Amino acid sequence: MSAIPAGDEIGVREIEDDFDAALSSRTPFVVRGAASDWPVRSWTMEKLEATIGVSDSNQYWHHLPRDRFYAEEVPCPDWLSAHWEERAHRLSLERPLRFWQAEGGHQTPWHYDGNALDVVNVQLAGSKRFTLAPPNRELPWIRFLPVSTLAYDDADVPMQQVILNAGDLIFIPRFWSHRVQALETVNRNVNWVWTDSEFTADSAVAVREAERLAAVRKLDESGSLDRFLTDYEAKSLRQELHSFAGRQNVNLVSRMLGTVAPARVDARIDIELANESTDDFIARLDERARSLFVREMFGPAVSAGLVAVAG
Repeated sequence: MSAIPAGDEIGVREIEDDFDAALSSRTPFVVRGAASDWPVRSWTMEKLEATIGVSDSNQYWHHLPRDRFYAEEVPCPDWLSAHWEERAHRLSLERPLRFWQAEGGHQTPWHYDGNALDVVNVQLAGSKRFTLAPPNRELPWIRFLPVSTLAYDDADVPMQQVILNAGDLIFIPRFWSHRVQALETVNRNVNWVWTDSEFTADSAVAVREAERLAAVRKLDESGSLDRFLTDYEAKSLRQELHSFAGRQNVNLVSRMLGTVAPARVDARIDIELANESTDDFIARLDERARSLFVREMFGPAVSAGLVAVAG
């Protein structure tokens, strides 16, 4: 299938240089053709399975091991490496390389990336439509999750939109909410993510994320997490809490929690408990979307039972 024209994109700027300024602006940008000559563009799932021993070819994404970074086939852009080097003293998360494959029609719901992640996503094959909302716009959320209850086609959200074709790259800064639609039969991506331990509660979503983390910790420490939430919600949030609080993220967590007043923790608990539950949200999805969402959020280990319960 030929590349989908990029003419319907709205608002996401395209750049060719001055990457440091673009990264510092904390707004999304696209680099057309950034990976046009990358050998990884010819990778298949068979190649991935043979290379790193993937056990589930239906999984939506796969980590590429740190000790086999595939620098020749998946070259990290020089400007991105330079950005990391300049901030090495405050980066609190290692930079995993992830390989994604989505069939045509796959859609991720509105969400922001937890752990305050900055993301560079490179389209290897196919095309995807990225729709983004700025972090000063807090969306209606599923309780305690960085996932919105908005419908895919909600038109009331101020948004930017861009279609990423094979070889293109997009930068999505922390706390920008986004949804992604796979447009072709086969769609493959790689991305790098990182977390800067410097934190300022300078947007609605950033404030919510800090308060959400503090609320989950308080509920967990008080023994109330399992009382208020379902088993799989509590398990997922507890894992996330420990991931946040791990060795790589202790500085980030400290700074995030330091922005939250005790009264705001209790207020956030009340706000989140009043939000739509995971079960209710999943029940509103069609069967295919329900299965995909559960696998993405909770993994294949709980997907079968959860889909059945929510259905």
